[in-house]
Amino acid sequence: MPEFTVKLTKPIIPEEDFSYLRGTLSRLAEEIFAEDEKFHSLANSILVSKGQQGKIIDAVQAENFLRRRENLDIASMFSFKVIGLVNSFSEQIDEMNKPPIYVTYSDSDDAS
Repeated sequence: MPEFTVKLTKPIIPEEDFSYLRGTLSRLAEEIFAEDEKFHSLANSILVSKGQQGKIIDAVQAENFLRRRENLDIASMFSFKVIGLVNSFSEQIDEMNKPPIYVTYSDSDDAS
């Protein structure tokens, strides 16, 4: 009796579009970066408005400026990464949703 095996891939659950996550993640990131911007502005305004001067104040202002630039770079890079993250997530879910199913059957040739 010969045996035959067939490999099937059938979605277990209906496919779902996860592109809405891009907007959600971007909105949350924008909120974080807005708070960060408020912090840097507050720190700078305190130092400048009080008329503070000196080497330490200059060093703090320089560090604040550098941190702000780094955070802006991270923010702009994050928006590109979100697209890749959501696409990767969608692909992983799609892959897990279609496990291979093997059906093996035998051809019984009973011509008696």
